[in-house]
Amino acid sequence: MTRTTIRVAWHLTSLIWLGMAALLVRLQQTPMDFAACFLWVMTAIFTASGLVALVASHGRHLSWVFFLPVAALCARFASGL
Repeated sequence: MTRTTIRVAWHLTSLIWLGMAALLVRLQQTPMDFAACFLWVMTAIFTASGLVALVASHGRHLSWVFFLPVAALCARFASGL
């Protein structure tokens, strides 16, 4: 379990950095409302993180319980902007 947890954590960290890079590229190409862009990128990152944690650990590691609600909140606030 520990080996899988470390491997998944490594990949989730990489996913976060890729999401931040996508945010910077998007903001450079088309200046737009920073808050909405940021929240949509965070929605994608937290959704992917939650799903990866859920699938990789077969639901045993409870990080997905925190990632998916945060993704839902980000999507809710981003759609309101």
